[in-house]
Amino acid sequence: LSPVCLGSLRRAARSHLTLCGVSFFIVWTLSMLYITSVGKFIDIVTPAVLRGVTINGDLVGDTYKYFTFDDSMNDTIWANVFFMFWVLNFIIYFLYLTIAGAVADWYFTKRDADGNKIRGNEPTELVKAPLTAALCRTARYHLGTIAFASLIIAAIQTLRAFIAYMEKTMGEKKTKLQKILFKILHCCLWCAEKCMDKISRNALIFTAIYGHALCPAAFSSFKLIWRNLARTAAISMVSGFIGMLGKLCIVLFTCAICVLLLSEATDVNFIFTPIVVIFFISYMVAALFMNLLGIVVDVVFLCFLVDEEANKDKGEMYADEGLRTIVQSNEAASKKIAARSKANRTQVAPVEV
Repeated sequence: LSPVCLGSLRRAARSHLTLCGVSFFIVWTLSMLYITSVGKFIDIVTPAVLRGVTINGDLVGDTYKYFTFDDSMNDTIWANVFFMFWVLNFIIYFLYLTIAGAVADWYFTKRDADGNKIRGNEPTELVKAPLTAALCRTARYHLGTIAFASLIIAAIQTLRAFIAYMEKTMGEKKTKLQKILFKILHCCLWCAEKCMDKISRNALIFTAIYGHALCPAAFSSFKLIWRNLARTAAISMVSGFIGMLGKLCIVLFTCAICVLLLSEATDVNFIFTPIVVIFFISYMVAALFMNLLGIVVDVVFLCFLVDEEANKDKGEMYADEGLRTIVQSNEAASKKIAARSKANRTQVAPVEV
């Protein structure tokens, strides 16, 4: 259970809703402790050989107390685990859709003669508080979509946790075949979780753009990305490298500055401990900001693909020249991959009756 829980907590921490996620996890932990400790004491008759015997100054009576756990409460443990995963993923996807909505609003806004986004209350203008508007729109219209997306991920994570629990309870009694089967299950479920998480995130971006439900948005976003596979791979590699480089630079520069400042301090005898604390804090801050950058890159890229297919032939694309140059560098390769995939499909002739 612990690796899956830690993975969900790391995702919740990177989602900029750390306080909500951690607060919920604390409350959930207390509820889990309550569920696993509910029971009652029953009176058990003391064996005749022990009655009236004094042990360590205590007289053994005719009965003694024995604590029994409540089986009906213990049966709700896995339901509570599933609820925990569901809520944490709901928090993650709620923020993701909110950010995607704000970025999509910014992208699909007309520019003035100076190249700045036009502010106002019209449909083609950017409101004064786009993040607040996206938050209200998400809370009003898309909670069901978020709940469905988080439900799928929570089901997979609960299944992963249950299999990990089964593997741990079996201990060292497992045969080699059982160990191999457990490894295969872990690998398949891990891949399923990652794939569904990526599909859900792309679907939420489509929901932010068009307002579609989860399933239509998932199919549409998947087909759009498949038609632009080479560009998607290139953008993913570049954004991943920039995110890793950004975290590394932020952590190293922060620690280097702190070492210089602490080395000049005369009242500090041992700088290793504060440097370690600063390292972890700087890494958390860097992870939060670089994860936000990654979300923005994904949303802008998908908005560009939607914009290109809808407005390129009309000559009315919202993207500026710099963004077009970056994204369109792999357009030819994407078209070749899409054409090759279409040519390799199995054609089924209609059956004549």
